[in-house]
Amino acid sequence: MKHYDVIIIGGGIHGLSSAYSISKQGKSVALLEQFEFGHLRGASHGPTRIFRLSYDDPDYVQMAMSSLAMWKKLEADAGVSLVELNGCVDHGPADIMMKVVAAMDSCSVASEVLARDEAKDRWPNLEFDEVTVFQPGGGRIYARATLTALYEMCENKGVDFYEFTKVKNVVNQISGKVIVECENENFESDLVVSTAGAWTYELLKDQIPLREPTIYQEDLLFFQSDDPGAIWPNVRHHNSQDHFSQEAPGVGILVGSDRTGQILKNADDRDFIVDPMNGINICEYVKQYFPGLDPQPISSYTYLSSFNDSGDFVVDRIGNIIVVMACEQQGFKFGPLIGKYVAELVSGSQFPQLRFRLR
Repeated sequence: MKHYDVIIIGGGIHGLSSAYSISKQGKSVALLEQFEFGHLRGASHGPTRIFRLSYDDPDYVQMAMSSLAMWKKLEADAGVSLVELNGCVDHGPADIMMKVVAAMDSCSVASEVLARDEAKDRWPNLEFDEVTVFQPGGGRIYARATLTALYEMCENKGVDFYEFTKVKNVVNQISGKVIVECENENFESDLVVSTAGAWTYELLKDQIPLREPTIYQEDLLFFQSDDPGAIWPNVRHHNSQDHFSQEAPGVGILVGSDRTGQILKNADDRDFIVDPMNGINICEYVKQYFPGLDPQPISSYTYLSSFNDSGDFVVDRIGNIIVVMACEQQGFKFGPLIGKYVAELVSGSQFPQLRFRLR
């Protein structure tokens, strides 16, 4: 049976980020992925992600700022461009947007508040809610390039990768070691890190006191611009139903919404089919707020998103198991920071985010 200092379960953005951070401590690391790396079954695939600092919670604004600095360091380490800071447009009712502005102001994040007519003059192919906020420090992350870069850097650090290695059970031994039981072989380690996304609860519910999350199969639709020369900013519409949009170069303008897809009992129930009613609703939203887009989608895909009842991430260590549940449909942008948090828990350093502990 092979032994490692740390075994990581799940090879998405948080598993790869954690593996890279831990490997820099000189520890032996294995990363177990139940499918192939870069697969389409979880939450880390796709061409791009929005990077934003526009939260109504100063903690998350501060975390996004820290994460941005780490993205820049990751780019330097990888020697490739991963983040493009082409700005982010947030809009919504005045009361919601003023909370966002206040949180950013408290962290000294630059932003510009625009009335609806001012925003329309600047971005004529969009429509806006009551108040618009332009945040120049936002942008987009190239997701595929990020996963590829992290994989290569982990490989260079000596991380052992195991694809198509589904974990069936995690067993604590009296000796203090952990046995990770898989379908074809078992592994032993001093610590286990679970970054298994929507599979986390089923994997660890008998080991640690997790609350069952709500799992969505979310839908993304891609549209084509009627104006080839138009500028399409990264957009977040804050309202009773949040929507988001950004340009994915070479693919189209993606549009999606939060918590509107099919609710699943577990991650393996996913059918990869866009919910017809949700697809219609997104198209109707495009007609209302994106007059510069052809409202007929050109492509689509689905992804998994998990939500905790607290609305927060979970990053905690219980004995020799570290659990990460950092989706909440915003986890990708925090990938390098989550990796840093996990490495701190591995080394026993003081963990700064007490709000993410299990409770």
